[in-house]
Amino acid sequence: LIGITGSAILGVTYVDSKETVVESAHQLIEQIGTSTEERVASYLSATHRAVLLTKELVDDRVLDPANVEAMEAYFRKFLNTHPTVSMMSYVDIRGHGLLVERQPDGSYRVLMDSDTRTKPWFAYWAKSKADLKSLPVHWTNVFVLDREGNPGIACSVPQLDGKGRLESVFGVEIGLLDLSLFLATHKIGISGKSFITDRNEQLFALPDPAEIFEKKASSGGSLLEFRTLRQSHYPELGAFGELEEVRRTYRTGKKGRHRFTSGAKSYLASLAPVSMQDGPDWFVGVVVPEDDFLGDLKKTLRLTAQIVTAILIISFLLGLIFSRYLARVLRQLAKEAGRIRNLDFDTSQTGGTPFAEINEVLTAFEGMKMGLRSFSRYIPSDVVRRLVEEKVEAKLGAEPKELTMFFSDIKGFTSISESMDGKALAESLGKYLEQVTAVIRSPDSQGVVDKYIGDAVMAFWGAPKDVDNHPDKACRAALRCQEAIADLVKSTPGMPDFTTRIGLHTDEVLVGNFGAAMRLNYTCVGNGVNLASRLEALNKQYGSSILVSEKTYQRTKESFEFRHLDRVAAKGFSSGVDVYELRGEKDSLTEAERASINAYEAALESYFRRDWETARAALRRLLKEAPEDAA
Repeated sequence: LIGITGSAILGVTYVDSKETVVESAHQLIEQIGTSTEERVASYLSATHRAVLLTKELVDDRVLDPANVEAMEAYFRKFLNTHPTVSMMSYVDIRGHGLLVERQPDGSYRVLMDSDTRTKPWFAYWAKSKADLKSLPVHWTNVFVLDREGNPGIACSVPQLDGKGRLESVFGVEIGLLDLSLFLATHKIGISGKSFITDRNEQLFALPDPAEIFEKKASSGGSLLEFRTLRQSHYPELGAFGELEEVRRTYRTGKKGRHRFTSGAKSYLASLAPVSMQDGPDWFVGVVVPEDDFLGDLKKTLRLTAQIVTAILIISFLLGLIFSRYLARVLRQLAKEAGRIRNLDFDTSQTGGTPFAEINEVLTAFEGMKMGLRSFSRYIPSDVVRRLVEEKVEAKLGAEPKELTMFFSDIKGFTSISESMDGKALAESLGKYLEQVTAVIRSPDSQGVVDKYIGDAVMAFWGAPKDVDNHPDKACRAALRCQEAIADLVKSTPGMPDFTTRIGLHTDEVLVGNFGAAMRLNYTCVGNGVNLASRLEALNKQYGSSILVSEKTYQRTKESFEFRHLDRVAAKGFSSGVDVYELRGEKDSLTEAERASINAYEAALESYFRRDWETARAALRRLLKEAPEDAA
């Protein structure tokens, strides 16, 4: 009876423990898949944004396609900034244009009037019958990029004439080999595998890139073609591709959790689409042997069963104690999985155990957390953590709310980047962004860093948590950013002079979760956001460092010193926008500085009244006193 009872206890413990571990494993696999999705989306989104930016520069006539030298210089800078991009081309409907292509040795091949109209991405726009104004950017299917057998994809966007007809196409080709190298850097269990496919099940990213292609029989073995998931040389991936549930995921685009067998082995797996607005239809999959999670547990339970058989009474007591201990450890593992779900990747609090096998499970668990901790650097985890703390569900939706928006950019960053090697530039830029981020996110500032756009920073105050007097906090943060940057440049040998321009605007905008259901971005949108960005850029015209809008000025004029700089026409606004230069905290200026500001504002008022002579005379006097004042 004791033996039966002990065996029953072990059996129940094994079943319960197995399901708990399997559930924890599924959560880890899904978290790894989600982090990989974030990395893939980040990999593509930079190029996606850059393509749209190039279109906007051409639309706004900042770039002129007729100026071949300027276009070639821009293409070269674009390729230098985006090492994953292998080719850029701008071609009109007559076949005239420019192509700049990266060579294996790092040099560039430049072709003039190379007719790339045969490219699939050009043919897509040329043959489209839809209204081209309503179409987003176009991503091609994955293709063999070069003779070395590297996979690639092309992204393109059209330029239209005044009647909405196709005039030309701007396209880039992107190498995807880095995705395979990325997959090879993180370990999933003991022998788990991750992969990326398109909707046609073509494999184009694996930890071993050599397994992506096979020689095309019809070409006599001279051409390469992508293997599908079902054609993979890895038996478990082939068996996974045969599952009807997996095919349903490809058809519907809905994330799936799977458990299957292949070659007498059980596997846990997940397959989910990559969520990226206007992005390609890609899927990220993870397949891990179940024994990677249960192997140590099975060995421990077998050993315990042998002890139960040898010494019945003692084994009964030991089995009862062990089952309770094991359940506690597994609950701790499940708790750790919950912490990972909440983006809490701090060191584990489970501590060590007397059992080597369980310690191996905990060690593997910590290894996975270390990998996820690295992935979390690619996503705005501070915003996600605040939403989790407030128990706000992450779903599509936004609300109108008054925020203060912050945009910053480094003066002459392109020239700086061309004069430095990549490693030194990355280190210097990292120190710079660390200083700016620390000031914005400090407890007394309470700002949220939305995103980094190269050397630029976008931040805001007032969401997701309410921030009292956020215009004041934003102005103070802008001043402290300038001080911190100056101190950094002065105290760091070899640090470039990262002179920074900042724009601030307070307005009611839409803030919330934008994007797709499987890939959300907590951000703010609206004319107010655009105005803050344009104020940052406007600093260049006036030689100023910090520009604020009328709304921000009215809310902060009792706490800070300003100079009424000008009234400008802003895109998206029906009336003129008054802009102010933030000079410092209240009472921080000298009498001479205050007198100069008063004289300038008096001259500006004369200018607004069209009293040209008075304004001209006053400004000439000021110019003699301060010839370096560009305003």
